[in-house]
Amino acid sequence: MWGDGQYEALRCGKCGVVWVSPQPGEKQLRDIYTGDYYRRWYLSFEEKRKEYFRGRLKAAEDVLSVKRSPAAARGRLLDIGCGVGFFLEAAKEKGWEAEGTEISDFAREYAGKKGFRVYAGCEGLKDSSFEMVTMMDVLAHVTDPAGYINKAKALLKNGGALVIKTPDHPAGLFRMAGIFSFTGRSRALLHIPAQLFHFDPGNLTGVVERSGLRAVKTEKVREALRGGWTSSCLKNSLVKLFNAAASAAGIGESFMLYAIKP
Repeated sequence: MWGDGQYEALRCGKCGVVWVSPQPGEKQLRDIYTGDYYRRWYLSFEEKRKEYFRGRLKAAEDVLSVKRSPAAARGRLLDIGCGVGFFLEAAKEKGWEAEGTEISDFAREYAGKKGFRVYAGCEGLKDSSFEMVTMMDVLAHVTDPAGYINKAKALLKNGGALVIKTPDHPAGLFRMAGIFSFTGRSRALLHIPAQLFHFDPGNLTGVVERSGLRAVKTEKVREALRGGWTSSCLKNSLVKLFNAAASAAGIGESFMLYAIKP
């Protein structure tokens, strides 16, 4: 589908999910998420990030209330890949008993200092013990997305909800990246190699439902049209122009998927 001589994007002819080859190892992935990474992309925009996560949580609660999921009543929430804990703070404010998992030592310790229980992984967590499991911009960056979804299903109580937010990278985006490959920026457009798997609402719905969960809704999220996380007026203007073109092509910047465990 796409390649730049070092990496290539391959599409599964059966499920439609795109993956990057070659993929970095676990150590390389851990090395990405240093203290500098979180200071640059999260701590520098703390209030904006927290306000954003409050909105994402409200959207999830509204969907689950309509679907009459027991998760709408609030209870235990596990945020997989919780980073420095901004989503956990938003959940705690709304009355959730919020916990997280995080591979970054820096981020895990930062969230822990705020009083949150954050684990290095899901090992040891009891099955059927959470009303909601969330993955906010995490699934595309792990080496086994289906395994993460299966584990989330096991951790959920019956009627509990899985909420996923991930970039919207359909086949059209790779064609667009190919057209603009002469600029040398197509890899950055596709978040390669940091993003290992590329989803759109259709193929991620298929992955989720094959795990035995029931997908109840997907919705597109166009964050950069509101300025993203940068204070650069020029960059925001360019991003808006790109998103206008992407919208016309049916491409969203990100999307949310909501699923319930039967």
